[in-house]
Amino acid sequence: MPDPFRLLLDAPLSPGALDELWSAAWPGAEPGRGRRIAGQLSHSLCWVSAHVGERLIGFLNVAWDAGVHGFLLGLTVHPEYRRRGIGLALVERAVQHARERGLEWIHVDYEPSLVDFYRRAGFRSTSAGLIPLSLPAAVSAAPDPGLAVSLTRFEPRWLEACRALLERLPDWFGSAAVAAYSADLSRYPSWVALSSAGRAPELAGCVTVRAPEQSAFEVHLLAVAKELHARGVGSALLLVAERFARRCGARFLQVKTLGPSSGDAFYARSQAFYEARGYTRLFESERLWDGEAPALVLVKAL
Repeated sequence: MPDPFRLLLDAPLSPGALDELWSAAWPGAEPGRGRRIAGQLSHSLCWVSAHVGERLIGFLNVAWDAGVHGFLLGLTVHPEYRRRGIGLALVERAVQHARERGLEWIHVDYEPSLVDFYRRAGFRSTSAGLIPLSLPAAVSAAPDPGLAVSLTRFEPRWLEACRALLERLPDWFGSAAVAAYSADLSRYPSWVALSSAGRAPELAGCVTVRAPEQSAFEVHLLAVAKELHARGVGSALLLVAERFARRCGARFLQVKTLGPSSGDAFYARSQAFYEARGYTRLFESERLWDGEAPALVLVKAL
């Protein structure tokens, strides 16, 4: 039988325990996130934690406006204990306490993949306004006024669609590159752009980020469906990569592309794309990749 868990309200939580939970649940998250959360709990309406024995295996913070509105933040369950109802139990306990404290509304923001989870918890969609301050407004919500796109963390169910997208871009990705980049989508932090123009979301693009150095991350992969080029999808994905790298403490984000000495017209477009978004040419070298293909390294200060 699974280990029984218990929920505690406003239990003392050590910064180290929160850091351990965060590191396990969110690989690649910025260092010290748990410690920062621990330092902010005194301003919360409450927090709910899940424990197996003395081990912290789940957490949910409830912020509020000192009036009648509460906000669910940071719902986290340790990977070893997922799909056991712990996340739902944390939300239900938080909502119950908010109701007992006299709050009238509970708000939550979530990625599209979590719609079913929050519906089971009783949440319903509402009309609301949002300005994502970490992304330029013109790019974040609607890269192209006629294109509805959402950005979400990569999940294995999108693997084949990503592979197919890369295969449809032979001018940038050969067969060996398609196989390697497809495998890396699950290996490194990755995101996908989904177009909702039809009945079901369709893959519009994907991006993968590596961290070869603690202060200098790398855009390992950025690909957009050819029919959606120049419509802002690549810009939106790149901004997600930049925001992630910045949150993790990186000072620079770099990208490698085929260098100008190759004379390749398609990669010339890639170079122009990155330069238009603030990336600076650092150097070109024939020693970075196998063979003699010249690699151009571009970098942007975050």
